[in-house]
Amino acid sequence: MDDAGEKIGSESGNLIATFPVTGKDSEPLLVSVHMDTVGPAEGVQPVLTAGKVRLDETTV
Repeated sequence: MDDAGEKIGSESGNLIATFPVTGKDSEPLLVSVHMDTVGPAEGVQPVLTAGKVRLDETTV
């Protein structure tokens, strides 16, 4: 985590992760996600299906 949240009076910052390459032909990969949520976000259940993370469709 960085200190971006502290700088703007928030409780959270940015999560930054790096992963080693797994082969000589590996390409760089950037993953960027939107962390804002639309209410109600309580009870959201992620489900991994066919390599994709989706919601279980019981909430937003």
